[in-house]
Amino acid sequence: MADRTYLTGLFADRDSAEMAYQRALDRGYTQHDLDVVMSDHTRMRQFADDDDARSTYSGTRAGESAEIGAAVGPISTALAAIGASIAVPGLDLVIAGPTALAGAGGAAGGLAGALSGWNVPEERIKLYERGVAQGGILMGLRPRNEEDAIHLERLWRNADGVDVNR
Repeated sequence: MADRTYLTGLFADRDSAEMAYQRALDRGYTQHDLDVVMSDHTRMRQFADDDDARSTYSGTRAGESAEIGAAVGPISTALAAIGASIAVPGLDLVIAGPTALAGAGGAAGGLAGALSGWNVPEERIKLYERGVAQGGILMGLRPRNEEDAIHLERLWRNADGVDVNR
């Protein structure tokens, strides 16, 4: 499988995103394998009941992600993980996962910069930008092999993911 393969999916709400995220965890991936991008407005609206998700801020973040994980869900755990969640000032984006760990992988270029870093085709970048702007939660991961790619693509679609592609 080519190194450039990257699975992405857009989820309309927290429940569908959490379900898809959990399916990847069940397959053996970790929060360090999954990228999650949403607007800060979406984080506040969808994750408002999670104190650690609310307190995400620009730069490295200190939190007790292992302790809160069971109580608030896997995406909130990723948002609260030490050094794994950043808010991009002026861009209204919150990014968690390896992209955040790598300095937001082009965060200066906004979502388009991060998506091009994930090798998302240009024709889908605008679609995902619009989806995130409208309150969607974008997730992505680099599957370890073709079998995982096929399996997770199917599970993410079943979790109500739209525009799930690799």
